[in-house]
Amino acid sequence: MKVSRTDNRQHHIYRHKDPSPVNVRHFNVVSRNYRALQRELASVAESAAIAAASGIDEVQYRTDGSVVLDARIARDLALSSIDFREVDLTEALVDVSPDGSQVTVFVEGEVPVGLMGVFVNDSSPLRVRAEATAFPRLVP
Repeated sequence: MKVSRTDNRQHHIYRHKDPSPVNVRHFNVVSRNYRALQRELASVAESAAIAAASGIDEVQYRTDGSVVLDARIARDLALSSIDFREVDLTEALVDVSPDGSQVTVFVEGEVPVGLMGVFVNDSSPLRVRAEATAFPRLVP
């Protein structure tokens, strides 16, 4: 703190001394954004997989009582769930197993690195991925 005197009044000049350089502070922000997006994408993938698991093949269920997924219905339900969340994604994939016993949802997003890219000589965004798998169940 510096003190200067002018006209018999004291003026205090505070200088903020931050121990961390700009790149460390920026890294903390990027890291926080990465973790927040990671949690959000995990939630999106999980809810989409659960929604897709309710897309059973009704004809097969009525025919022999087996609970298997209809790939088209499961995909539509998963993508509707993802669209409802309004998350900015770079990729969304829905994979229904050939036997219809499970569905896996993959989602991917990006976190811009901003100024951090100057310090690491790479301005490409960080990619964040999440995946969730769900199974259709018959609840009595």
